[in-house]
Amino acid sequence: MKHFLLAGLIGLGMLSSAEAGYVDVSIGDHLKLYNGTGNGTGGEYDAVLQEFDGTNYVPTATTWSTFCLEVDEHFYYNQLLKVNNISDTAMSGGTNTNNGDPISFATAWLYTQFSNGSLVGLNSSGTAENGNYNDNHAANATHLQKAIWYLEEESLGVHNKYVDLALAAGWTSIGDVRVLNLMRYSNGQLINAQDQLVLLDPGPEVAPPLVPEPSTFALLGIGGLALVGYGWRRKRQVA
Repeated sequence: MKHFLLAGLIGLGMLSSAEAGYVDVSIGDHLKLYNGTGNGTGGEYDAVLQEFDGTNYVPTATTWSTFCLEVDEHFYYNQLLKVNNISDTAMSGGTNTNNGDPISFATAWLYTQFSNGSLVGLNSSGTAENGNYNDNHAANATHLQKAIWYLEEESLGVHNKYVDLALAAGWTSIGDVRVLNLMRYSNGQLINAQDQLVLLDPGPEVAPPLVPEPSTFALLGIGGLALVGYGWRRKRQVA
């Protein structure tokens, strides 16, 4: 389980609300994460890019909303985090990601729709479409986080309607979605922190499209049925 230890939301009142969309972030940048909209553990998180003013790291106007990829990795709200790498893979986050876990095409589709503001809402049980995402923001944020966990084979995942929609979309790449591989400072050293999703501003950080994901095609080939059981394993090659 994640452990979120609130370090105090100092200065948060001065920040604008995090908005999803393309983000201009690079390897070596620093950011802080805050508790965003949602019920229970996980995202949405509000990410705020930081800059060094010669004395301290201070918030910039670059903010966005993101979601957890690793339920057994840690970070503190309002803690300074370093972007150690930008990749397509969650790294060193416990049993499922210690050896690297590439994000699925379905997760990338969901986060892109969310970031573009085009993701539908779900009913309270998460079993059917219902209005727009922001109509019941907190509940839908929780449904989306659980769908991402499910698609990434994390222990708190739930197979809900978002999973079905993502698989039916049939994406064969991760588009502009990437993983921020984050580090946090502890006793003067950098250690692994919980990796997060980002939609990159198109540019040199965005790699060419990836090859099709065989398991996704197989699922769609049987009438769009979603994942069967929690033991399903994702297999994908990077071009």
